[in-house]
Amino acid sequence: MKQYCAGTLAQVQQATLLGLKHSDEVLLRRRQSVCVLPLFALVEFAHDIDLPDEVHDRDDMRDIRTLGVDIIVLHNDLISYHKEELEGVPHNMIAAYRESGKTAQEAVDLVGSDIERRSLLLESAIEQVSRWESPWQRETMRYVQGVRDVIKANLYWSLHSGRFLTDEQKIRLFTTDMVEVSESPFHFFESRPITESTEPWSVMGLDIPKAVEAIPGHYGIVQ
Repeated sequence: MKQYCAGTLAQVQQATLLGLKHSDEVLLRRRQSVCVLPLFALVEFAHDIDLPDEVHDRDDMRDIRTLGVDIIVLHNDLISYHKEELEGVPHNMIAAYRESGKTAQEAVDLVGSDIERRSLLLESAIEQVSRWESPWQRETMRYVQGVRDVIKANLYWSLHSGRFLTDEQKIRLFTTDMVEVSESPFHFFESRPITESTEPWSVMGLDIPKAVEAIPGHYGIVQ
């Protein structure tokens, strides 16, 4: 919770500083403010998993938690971007990439690649943990499965809850793998003149499996 509070305060400060859009820094802030680590602790409590600090402090376990948080952040940023750009919210990895000069196509592709790369690293870390010879092995793998379940649950909730997508958008997403994004998002105008003209809408394709698996495939813009 301390990380969550620190990350949220940092995001508020970031929003007041023009030009602070480096993608690595945005991810660091999002990692803290997304408040996923307390969910992992809640899973541990709810399922009566009792692991000592010496297990939690191992590098592989730290990697699993960090990668799990990052994947959730990136899933969230893909699905919530349409809503957030309309609200002028810059705390999003797609917004960070676009602000750095990437096109919408490039930004979405980068986030998709980030998800795929971290998903592979997560599975590699889990494979390493599964080979441990430890009296805590069974409880450790239950915890690891909890991390996986949180990733999938968040993706499912984000797609189906209505927080980020309207019913019409959800139907379009699940039938065509597409959702609209603006070619000139509001958050781009922080340091630029605002004109009355509006740019046409482009379309962001999200190849998200209908079974809502944890790892989406390819992402792109369809004009």
